[in-house]
Amino acid sequence: MHELMTGFFKKKRKEPKENEKQPLGTEPEAALETPSAEKPEGKKKKPLFSFKKKPPGGQEGDVREKPPKKPLFVFGKKSKKSQEPEAQQQKKKKHTFGGSRYSPVGLDLGRSSISAVRLQYQDAGSKVVTAALDQLPEGVISEGEVNDVDALGQALKSFWRTYKIRGRKVALGLASQKIVVRTLDFPVLEKKELRKAIEYQAQDYIPIPIEDAVFDFHVIRRFTDNDGIEKQKVLVVAAQKAMVMNYIDAVKKAKLTIDGIDLQAFAMLRSFSPHSFLDEGTPSGHAVAIVHIASDVTNMVIEANGEPQFTRITSFGGDDFTRAVQEQLGVPFMEAETMKTQIGLPEPGNASPGADASPSEGGPLTDGGSPTDKGQDGDDSADDGLPPQGGDFPEGPMRPAGDDGESNGDDKDEQAGAGEGADDDGKELLWPEDSDSALDEEKEIEATVHRALEITTDSFADELRRSLDYYISQDESLPISRLLLSGGGALLPNLDRQLSQLFPFPVELGDPLVRITGNKSRLSDDELKALAPRLAIAIGLALEDED
Repeated sequence: MHELMTGFFKKKRKEPKENEKQPLGTEPEAALETPSAEKPEGKKKKPLFSFKKKPPGGQEGDVREKPPKKPLFVFGKKSKKSQEPEAQQQKKKKHTFGGSRYSPVGLDLGRSSISAVRLQYQDAGSKVVTAALDQLPEGVISEGEVNDVDALGQALKSFWRTYKIRGRKVALGLASQKIVVRTLDFPVLEKKELRKAIEYQAQDYIPIPIEDAVFDFHVIRRFTDNDGIEKQKVLVVAAQKAMVMNYIDAVKKAKLTIDGIDLQAFAMLRSFSPHSFLDEGTPSGHAVAIVHIASDVTNMVIEANGEPQFTRITSFGGDDFTRAVQEQLGVPFMEAETMKTQIGLPEPGNASPGADASPSEGGPLTDGGSPTDKGQDGDDSADDGLPPQGGDFPEGPMRPAGDDGESNGDDKDEQAGAGEGADDDGKELLWPEDSDSALDEEKEIEATVHRALEITTDSFADELRRSLDYYISQDESLPISRLLLSGGGALLPNLDRQLSQLFPFPVELGDPLVRITGNKSRLSDDELKALAPRLAIAIGLALEDED
């Protein structure tokens, strides 16, 4: 297989053996990427990145052979508490401040935004040291694919400069229709043999020509089938190579270094699940659906005890809600975006006239759902932690009045020439009937926005239901206990409440800061909390998998 076909999972890096000394301040990546050279005759200067060790006889001078070049897609360290020799852990602390160290920058690239998060790892937990979010020029990325490599490279370079981001290594998250995730059963094999078996059978399960793909796999768990044969359940991830290389080329143009590539779905698990899906554990008996709503795509992952059970990407995003408002009112896209954010969906039970407020048919979903007391009786706890929605909807024009709201009629001469129905400055006054008309128009606009968003929410719920029903129809599926929302689209006012009316389990805004213990970024705690749903994937990319 091509050397690019390696991993999509965060792995523990191989540490040098105890008897192999490494120059202080020299990173393993530099040593691996720099070609080794033999000493030319007549020169005694040692190679820049060679390693020396004492042979058994005690003589020095033998240069250690350069290990093979690090594969392009080997991803980050598995855990901040890896099982290293104690001496190496102490040595690592000498090169950090107070025993802490920093993550690569978790980088989330969407159609309309760039978000980045960098964490500081300490014994007390993970702290945010960098959190930034900005817009991305239109057309650079669409549905998870890079359309303009040069423009993306320039945007990343400007983003790093504008927000003064320290750290050039990035952990990049991908989500595209050209990424395939499959859970397959194989006999218990050694890792090398398992890779060969997957390569041999991959074309039967993955709709990407094997020569055009990069892929990785992870053994989730072992089990015994009905015939008493021990097998292993393997998660296989494949992506189109050209799509991945476009991201890598753009990152390189920004003078950044790829430290790891991961699926956004797995980053979502790290943000919202207290456990890592790389850890085996006893099934808890229920599953949780996590749904990240970006501008033009929605990414779903279903997990049980931190282990991914199902993933799917759909071409339905927050822009669909905006376009629905735009089409109904005939206003520009950005004006429709503002109305969507400020007006939002109506409170459950206050449906707009003409809208069907009753829950849509659940179908097979009810067999897999497991309703809980929470969210069944109008409980509004799901709104806890909702960030500010950008202010109140602007009210219509108001009729100016004096201190007492009346005119004494003594200044008619002064108003002469100003025209009937005008104030001192010649501005037109709104009489009571005009004010009522403006209020009626405002209410009509609000009702139109409500109807457009409710219809789109029903369509969105149908899209989610198809994915959930497919998962529930599989063998070994677990009942869904709740659904967590994240992403900019999840901030649509009352979206969680409306979806809770359409599913037999509660729908809540997730908290991607559940594993974060402190904030040392330039953002205040309130600002970080408000932006957290938009930063969920970047946070997950920066987080490590726990042991």
